[in-house]
Amino acid sequence: MRDLDRLLSVPGFELATSKPIVDNIDEAIGIIQRLTDEGRLTIATYEVPTAPTGSKFQGKGVLFTGIRDAQLETQIIAEGGEIKSGISSAVHILVCKDVNTSSGKAKKAREMGIEIIDVLELRRRLL
Repeated sequence: MRDLDRLLSVPGFELATSKPIVDNIDEAIGIIQRLTDEGRLTIATYEVPTAPTGSKFQGKGVLFTGIRDAQLETQIIAEGGEIKSGISSAVHILVCKDVNTSSGKAKKAREMGIEIIDVLELRRRLL
C-alpha cells in the first residue's frame, strides 16, 4: 500500500492534509527530530481505549475542523463517541477553534442543524 493510501485510511485524514505530509515526510521527520533534540518538543504516548469506559458521547459522531487533538479524540471515543472524517448526517457535533468560523464544514453543519462547539466547551463536556 502506498504511503498516501495508508495515511488516507486513518480516520480524520483527508487528501488536502495527507498529500503535503507524504510529499514532505523526510523534512518533517528532520524538523521533529531537531525540536526533540533541543528539548522544545516532547512526544507523549497514551493508550487508545478499545471499548468505551463512559457514556457522555454515547452514539454521537464528532467532527473536528481547523484543529487536531488526538487526546480529545481519545477521550471522546472512551466516552462512547465516534470521530468522523467528514460532514454528514452521522455527525452530531462539530468542534472548531471559533464557533463563528465560516469554514466550509461549519457552513454545511449550520445548514444541517449540527451543533457547533469550541474546544473549551468540548473540554467542559468531557469533565
